[in-house]
Amino acid sequence: MWVLMGVVLVAALAIGSQRTAPLTDEARARRIGADLRCPTCQGMAVSDSDAPAARGIREEIVRRVAEGRETDGQIKDFILSLYPDISLRPETRGLGLVVWALPVVVAVAVVGGLSVVLVGRWRRRGPQVSDDDRRLVEEALRS
Repeated sequence: MWVLMGVVLVAALAIGSQRTAPLTDEARARRIGADLRCPTCQGMAVSDSDAPAARGIREEIVRRVAEGRETDGQIKDFILSLYPDISLRPETRGLGLVVWALPVVVAVAVVGGLSVVLVGRWRRRGPQVSDDDRRLVEEALRS
């Protein structure tokens, strides 16, 4: 049952993460900015920060997206070469997804395994019958 639930969850995530419509230039620039962390605001995305450095980076991203000659990866590489103290958002596809999802999957598997073991032990345990109790029942059945 847990395996089936895991398969359904992974399938739902895979289907939900696929995009069918092409992105507009504005949406593409926002997505690129969301993948880059602001050099002055710890942990904030460039697309969400109001810091002057983040505004400058957003303007450069918008300009390069509007030119249309570079891929998202090339634009990110250019920005990273200009600002070496910028970090990328953790990858949420491919191997990055495995790295982020693995602890959740392991925790669910551990909880599921423990519940199966504990329920099995609880069901098998039953009442403990002593030899004296058995003799009393046998005597009662004979009479």
